[in-house]
Amino acid sequence: MGSGSSGFNISDTRARLEKWCLEHFAWPVGVEFSQWPAASSESVRRLLELHWQEHGVPVLVERNGVLEPAPRCFESPCPVAGVALAVLEIYWFELTRREREEIAWLQQAAGRFSLSERESEALIERARAMSKGFVSRAVETETNGRPALVLANAIARHLKEGGFSYGEVAEFMGASAEATRKRCLGADRRSLSTFAEA
Repeated sequence: MGSGSSGFNISDTRARLEKWCLEHFAWPVGVEFSQWPAASSESVRRLLELHWQEHGVPVLVERNGVLEPAPRCFESPCPVAGVALAVLEIYWFELTRREREEIAWLQQAAGRFSLSERESEALIERARAMSKGFVSRAVETETNGRPALVLANAIARHLKEGGFSYGEVAEFMGASAEATRKRCLGADRRSLSTFAEA
């Protein structure tokens, strides 16, 4: 997905965020590779999701048959959490938009194709189940066809809360520091937060 009407390029922003993650967070200590070996967006997103969970409700995990506290991050502000939430915000934005399109298609298909009643009901049920999933607030609050503007505001706020300066946030987003400051001061439409923010 490219530029939206918001003036920032979603794909480029995600790439810069993922690059930062690989350079500042996800590089294993003592690794012998000269560069990250074939890191995919999905792998980076999963690493960031795991770090985000370190800011969540304390939980116990089983290791070798013993329950122990899961790793926690108490850094505040936490740049990794800011980047994690920004990347996850983009992920859920894109997923929600695709699911909305699929839901509309399923509903249309159920009425237009020569399907048995059972097949038609199965399509409608799938659409219902999908519509109950997590919804990106940027897509949910789609007003005047400008969901990317809401997404840009959410990303800027996550990064600012992660401790980045307006200039650094602007660099991630390919924007000016002034545009970034305005995004951070706009209405809060973030879909995600850390446990401390909730």
